[in-house]
Amino acid sequence: MFVLTIVLALLLAILTLCFGATGLQRLLAHEFSWPWAPPLAALCQVVAVWVPELRQAALLATVGCIAAFCYANRRQAGLLIAGCGAGLNMLVMFANGGLMPVAPDQVLQAHGVAVRAGEQIVRSKNIALHDEQAVLAFLGDRIVLPGLHHVAIWSVGDFILIAGVALFLFTTMRGSRYAALRNATPNAAS
Repeated sequence: MFVLTIVLALLLAILTLCFGATGLQRLLAHEFSWPWAPPLAALCQVVAVWVPELRQAALLATVGCIAAFCYANRRQAGLLIAGCGAGLNMLVMFANGGLMPVAPDQVLQAHGVAVRAGEQIVRSKNIALHDEQAVLAFLGDRIVLPGLHHVAIWSVGDFILIAGVALFLFTTMRGSRYAALRNATPNAAS
């Protein structure tokens, strides 16, 4: 979750460089329905990591917040895509007792730490499971990017979520010709 936050922050910084202060102003002025839902979902994820007894309840609350936010904002470019990515992550976690499965050999490859199958990775949402032990293993954290293998192990849902957020940020910060025409001052001659 921490690395995903950094990736999204870097994406925002790159788009701010591309679209400047105007793009950032467009983003800050953007109005959402149910704006409280994403921060509440993030809080629920923190609870799921730090309070194992509440993991399932926190996971259900996270899914509910994300689903509500994405549905309420479904006409915003990219938000349904981001919601699908988050939903895939929640699905595989729910199927594996509230934890994201990751293969022990991938943890060793990415972080240089040997873990046993069935062991929860300390202060994370991951559990080390071989593919045959995990439910929906293909949706778990299993993608190690070349050159970035020490940074994180990714899931399919992570990439879909990032694509959706990227689409939303790009279209919002870029603005549109329609918005520029709509906000233009009428010509005195017309």
